[in-house]
Amino acid sequence: MIRIWPISARSILPLAAAMAMLAGCHGRERTEDLMLGSITDIGRSAQGHRWERDRVIEVATSGPVVVDVDAFAGNVTVVGDARVKETRIWVERAAVHGFGRFAEAGDALRSIDYTVSLERGPSGEEIVVVRSETESAETRMVRSNIRVTTPELDSVQIRTTRGDVVVLNNRGPVDIVTSHGDVRVATPWPMREPIRIMNTDGSVEYRVRAESAGLYDLAAVGGRVRQRSDHGRWMKVGLESGVDRMLATLDGGDNPVVIRTSDGDISVAVVADPLGAGAFLSGR
Repeated sequence: MIRIWPISARSILPLAAAMAMLAGCHGRERTEDLMLGSITDIGRSAQGHRWERDRVIEVATSGPVVVDVDAFAGNVTVVGDARVKETRIWVERAAVHGFGRFAEAGDALRSIDYTVSLERGPSGEEIVVVRSETESAETRMVRSNIRVTTPELDSVQIRTTRGDVVVLNNRGPVDIVTSHGDVRVATPWPMREPIRIMNTDGSVEYRVRAESAGLYDLAAVGGRVRQRSDHGRWMKVGLESGVDRMLATLDGGDNPVVIRTSDGDISVAVVADPLGAGAFLSGR
């Protein structure tokens, strides 16, 4: 693949970042997002955390976009949003050293670097690639929280640790490997593509539309597997299914849907409105 649009965090001057923020780079975020962010910031400050938000990076893309994120640690959110006109990438560098270690946390923030590039796949598809790394000696104390929003989200690949992962409105396959955080994948598009979610020490919630299908292989070590189906027909495969295991097909699909986790639950919902279905199982 050919890299045609690279940018590094270290190429962003602190003054330029500050001016961009003052100019309202985040002004297009929804009011409720800003309010939630403020509440989160207060909580993190109370715990002695430090963080720096870099300017939003905008990439001109057209058509379905593949998103490939590999972070050393931190939350990753990837969203398809038809209201935006270009792909937007936002990275927050964070340190969780706690009170009394603000100086070390500041040094750790400067040890975090990331790159963003627009590449071409073998079939000409556009791939937004985000990579983060750190030179900190205390890697468990630092994070790079990443958010990608694109007008039309195709497939997604995410690798991270010590953070939550959220994927919304994808039209293509999903491949997620993470640990020490929860995973939520929800799409209003019928899903008949391969899905793989591997998590350690966290729960997984997977919501799809009624017209979806698949060969489901779900296992939660130290947790439970639950499913809610307002639509579609399930058929068990084999005798292995139980409170923490489920082998079944949905509407005779053969696309693999493999979800694994430990010390957490797996929840699958097949509903008419995956993004607005409310609490899982809705009291059923």
